[in-house]
Amino acid sequence: MLRGFLLTACLGLSLIARSQPDLIQQIQQAYQANAYDRHIELTKRLLTVSRHPHYLYQLAESYAGNRQPTEALAFLRELADKQLPYAISANPKFESLRANPAFATLAQRFSANARPVQRSQRAATLTDSTLIPEGIALDPATGDTYLSSLFQNKIVHYSSGHEYNFTAQRQDGLYATLGMKINPATQELWVCSAADRGPDKGKSGLFRYQLSSGKLIKKYLVSNQQATHLFNDLVIGPSSEVYLTDSEAGRVYVLKDGADTLARFTDANFIYPNGIAIDAAGKHLFIADFRGLHRLDLPSGRMVSISDGGRTYLTGIDGLYYTEGTLLAIQDSGHQDDRIVRFRLDADQQNVVNAEVLQTTHPDFETPTTGCLYKNAFYYIANSQLRKITSDGKLSDPASLKRPIIMRLNL
Repeated sequence: MLRGFLLTACLGLSLIARSQPDLIQQIQQAYQANAYDRHIELTKRLLTVSRHPHYLYQLAESYAGNRQPTEALAFLRELADKQLPYAISANPKFESLRANPAFATLAQRFSANARPVQRSQRAATLTDSTLIPEGIALDPATGDTYLSSLFQNKIVHYSSGHEYNFTAQRQDGLYATLGMKINPATQELWVCSAADRGPDKGKSGLFRYQLSSGKLIKKYLVSNQQATHLFNDLVIGPSSEVYLTDSEAGRVYVLKDGADTLARFTDANFIYPNGIAIDAAGKHLFIADFRGLHRLDLPSGRMVSISDGGRTYLTGIDGLYYTEGTLLAIQDSGHQDDRIVRFRLDADQQNVVNAEVLQTTHPDFETPTTGCLYKNAFYYIANSQLRKITSDGKLSDPASLKRPIIMRLNL
């Protein structure tokens, strides 16, 4: 995977590497060397922070290689319970388990989990294959679409089958653009932007635009002198306050309506926070980070971690949205099958009581990132193509790039 935020802003596996770099390197070295005891020991340390499926699966492989079938099957069972798809029968690392009847049962469960769920349709296809979009917003009044560009450092306006520059490249000092939201009450577009290279690396800004004219109203910047920053995603509260995640600094900020500067919203620390949502009553924020999902009470900022109940996984979430008592998430599993999933919470909004996969294994998928709700449907970027951006900010294989696709999923 690529280094730098252009990928780590969106992919759960990369978040791990950024948050625990030394441990991850040691884990991968032990895994590649088939040093089973060492790999098991190191990975169990990581699991105290996050039970990411990628590392659970590798741990099962090492236990199988170490002739510890009880432990290997336990981790495979956990992954099957979480609705993940793995072709374990084709994996030679599980050779020692093939005669075990429990292994055959698990293989059938994984195969059932792998059945594609197809509920999305193409809503729009843009022309510029080098856009590399990350954020999307739809104007609730017109249905016009706005896309942020990681590669071109700009914002695109799509309307009636045509795309236009809402901003030019690097206009107003824009860095790479990420999460976006429209405030329908003020008809303003809010955009997260961050720099990943050169002297500006670690700087970020929140940009505020007039939707009708594209004019910059104000920008709220943070420097890289005291810490590195990556403004990743945002949500707008009922009083037009803006909450945003700072992935590099591990923080959540708030910009109160009428304020001139950003303020840290809570003393709680996160490990690479990404997606952020707010409930309909404006009482709770929901934050996705490397460890999973968390609920922040407003206005106290007190944090509670949400339990997956053993029925799903809550890591690898990029886009996150609240609707009708549920959370919609665009999620990377560490497997090849990205998915759109709806988590239903209990009355206290502390536990997932149901996880419904709405879309997975779509042929148009190439690192879906974020989406937005519009007229009882969920619109999202199907193929951001983030992996085509190299660590030095170039495109690795421009000829292979596809036109950006926006999908619609009726709810």
